[in-house]
Amino acid sequence: MSDDPVSRRAVVQSIAASTLLSGIPIMSYAETAFTQRMTVGDLTVTALSDGHFDLPAEAFQNVGTHSLASSLRAGATLWAISTGTRSILVDAGSGDFLKAKYPATGQMVERLTAAGINPKTVSDIIVTHMHADHIGGLMKDGQPVFPNAVLHMSEVEWTYWTAEDRPSNVPAGQKPLAGLIQSIANGLPYARQLHAGAADLGEGVRLVPAPGHTPGHAMVHLSSGADQLLLLGDAMIAGPLQFERPQVTYVLDSDPELALQTRLALFERIVADEVAFCATHLNGLGKMRLERAGDSYQGYQADA
Repeated sequence: MSDDPVSRRAVVQSIAASTLLSGIPIMSYAETAFTQRMTVGDLTVTALSDGHFDLPAEAFQNVGTHSLASSLRAGATLWAISTGTRSILVDAGSGDFLKAKYPATGQMVERLTAAGINPKTVSDIIVTHMHADHIGGLMKDGQPVFPNAVLHMSEVEWTYWTAEDRPSNVPAGQKPLAGLIQSIANGLPYARQLHAGAADLGEGVRLVPAPGHTPGHAMVHLSSGADQLLLLGDAMIAGPLQFERPQVTYVLDSDPELALQTRLALFERIVADEVAFCATHLNGLGKMRLERAGDSYQGYQADA
């Protein structure tokens, strides 16, 4: 998109004002499957589609010579982890907050039910960050969807978005976004555990800082035996485009330069350690792997 600050402001205002999601893959998203079950050692991970939505190509920065479609369809994935003793959810989808404009969104509860997971049995919810497409599904008609769950998130993230003066301390175009996040957060009756830095939640589940997309954005590291899986949240967003050109940033990254540094470090770790990963806005629900392609990267599907 244009480097003109007026043009950038218009895109941010359009996204924030209409409460759009916080990231989009660059390729069309075909919802051929709504759930996918995977294993990480003794852990069972169920990827769940919360629906899909469309965003303008102008939401990406530093695209260079790439020619993007004017409208891009994205999926939104969250994960349910069964440890054997606990049922842990990673993010909660958008709930009803986007349905007026995007009726295909907010499918999380339906997908949980289809996967045989009762929301009342969810014991823990990890919030990777507090954009509306990750916390909107925590509430329904003023009531908690997961009445027995404890929320886990970065203390930095919670403090940043719930600061009373936050809406007045963000760029004009992001004021609606900040106001929406506060309205959701202020109505959450859940018990919370706020974590400073990395946090070991036990049974092979760890919360790991991955800042840049938001100040306290985190990813989830799962390990069991010799197996491991990274759930990147929104540390990467644009699928094949950011594999080829990691420098491409997203208009709602709170700190684009830090988001880039985080993404590059993650890509290097994923390649060096041969780690499988998933991310919220990738096309498809299954595990991915990365390999180097010159100065870029190439993603490919991994075994379940």
